[in-house]
Amino acid sequence: AAAVAGDPSIPERKVDWIARVADPLEDLLRFFQDRLHDVGVEQAAGWSIIAVILVIKLVTYPTTKTTVESSLAQQNLKPILDAIKRRYPNNKEKQQAETSKLYRETGVNPLAGCLPSLIQLPIFWGLYRALQNASEDNLFSEPFLWIPDLAGPTTAAARQAGTGMAWLLPLDDNNVPPIGDWDTAARYLVLPVLIVVVQLISQEVLKQPDDPNEDPEEKQKRETTQQVLKFLPFMLGYFALNVPSGLGLYWFSNSVSTTLIQAYLRYGGGANPLVADVMKPPTVSYGCAIRTTTPVPRGAASPEQVAAPAVAADGAAAAEGGGASDAEGSDAESATEEAPAAPAA
Repeated sequence: AAAVAGDPSIPERKVDWIARVADPLEDLLRFFQDRLHDVGVEQAAGWSIIAVILVIKLVTYPTTKTTVESSLAQQNLKPILDAIKRRYPNNKEKQQAETSKLYRETGVNPLAGCLPSLIQLPIFWGLYRALQNASEDNLFSEPFLWIPDLAGPTTAAARQAGTGMAWLLPLDDNNVPPIGDWDTAARYLVLPVLIVVVQLISQEVLKQPDDPNEDPEEKQKRETTQQVLKFLPFMLGYFALNVPSGLGLYWFSNSVSTTLIQAYLRYGGGANPLVADVMKPPTVSYGCAIRTTTPVPRGAASPEQVAAPAVAADGAAAAEGGGASDAEGSDAESATEEAPAAPAA
């Protein structure tokens, strides 16, 4: 539905390419809300928001799975990639050549996870716009669980005017928030707090394990990124204080579903990366011998073909270089030892 013309309390509806995604999603939201009302479900606005999010997650699950599998494959190859860097510390050309060969042999495309993520972005931008439009169209004007009104405690217009927190601050002479009482304010405050908590849990669950052999420079970059990301949950919590609770419910439901899907794919066996984890110890069964080989991509090269380009030294070149070649040969042996072995797939 279009915004009411001439009403200063409703921001002017944007007409751009995101609207082509947002309008059908708002129609889907209305469809769920109307059907739930028809069958007598109370608080249909909140459940319709959750239903739309679940539909979007179901539609985007294949691309999410592809992204996670690509990420896991690169993560599993990292010990061998690190061995390549140690083998050729001052030869960037050789590093790139051996890295490209390794990717080619394993069938791993380092850019495979980018396209699915880019495909999902317009969908979630459109969903956010759809929910914002629905809020302006008063689709959220009903309570949900403990929340007094999904259209409150503020409006999109107030947020754009910079007064999104006028319902909470400043307190009056009796330390009462502008919304009227602390009981109502507390009910609205629960959702932003839950958003922060879920985001913090998500970061811990999905955090990559520490690698003792990680390059110091890369480790510093990763730790810096993690420090910056620690502020993200609190930023989302602050944003949730400045928008209608319907949008806060979207952020909360989306965070929970995203964390569960990612945890299933990464730790629950849902993803099937092209390359096995080279750091994972072999599974031992009684009466069976243990084979220690390098990771094998599905239907690709043999273990020797995969690992050899990454960690094997050039023996002939090492033999010709005299004393220097002896040192290089030692480096080759060190690189070979540093590359962990893994069971055959």
